[in-house]
Amino acid sequence: VAQGGITEAIQVDSTLVITGKQLKGDWATQVRLCGIEVTPLEVSATQIVLPLSQVPIAALRAGIQSLQVIHPPLPNGAIAHRRGKESNAAPFVLRPRLVDVALQTATAEEDEWRSGQMQLQTNLTLGARQRIVVVLNEWGIEQPTSYLFDAPARDQDSTSVTIPFQDVKPGDYLVRLMVDGAESQLQIDDDPDSST
Repeated sequence: VAQGGITEAIQVDSTLVITGKQLKGDWATQVRLCGIEVTPLEVSATQIVLPLSQVPIAALRAGIQSLQVIHPPLPNGAIAHRRGKESNAAPFVLRPRLVDVALQTATAEEDEWRSGQMQLQTNLTLGARQRIVVVLNEWGIEQPTSYLFDAPARDQDSTSVTIPFQDVKPGDYLVRLMVDGAESQLQIDDDPDSST
């Protein structure tokens, strides 16, 4: 879970807290996630603290990730058991964060409905095979409209994606991105002097 508790979303700047039994290895403890092994910040028999900032940003992907606790084998020359130990894989959801939303084209059609495309920039690399959906929720309290639009197939990884939309009612919208089901969170502007 995130250090703030089970209700806190896990994002790229989160610190993970891993709880269990026999987490501390005889001579070393590592955590394998996103295809690489890292040495945690703190390790005890029942808890591991791992800031995600210790993982190279290029290795992190939004979506469901797996995590394993690793006790590497003892170095050559040690007399004790040489084989290491690995925990079962445990899943966690890494949420993307939208960095920028740019409307590239928007054309008016019949009844003033809009079609076009938008470019979304994220803080995490989006895998070419990941399913990406943009979620638009109209900003309003009387019969607000919502839309879901899938990103077209891509042939390379990138931190940005262009998604076409069609037949959208004119208005102001809250924008979120879902990457393999992991949804970005709405960002709140808490500056009372801000125009937003």
